[in-house]
Amino acid sequence: EFEGKLFTHYVLQRGEKVVSVLKTESASQISTKDKDEDSIICEKQNGFQVASFQNSKESIFVVSEMPEAENLYIARKLFDSV
Repeated sequence: EFEGKLFTHYVLQRGEKVVSVLKTESASQISTKDKDEDSIICEKQNGFQVASFQNSKESIFVVSEMPEAENLYIARKLFDSV
């Protein structure tokens, strides 16, 4: 739990890099209906790459120290599977 929200936290490894995937109930019920990869938001925060997107029920965050392109690659793979 963080700031009153429950999160599921997955820790993945890609080569020697560690990737955190956080999943939480979506604050809004806005969904990505068009499976459009432009719906993935990328930003850098405190030295970490963060890619995030929403589906009808959840917000998903992919966080790592990898370059933006690699972090986005993982987010796109997850986006396609949820």
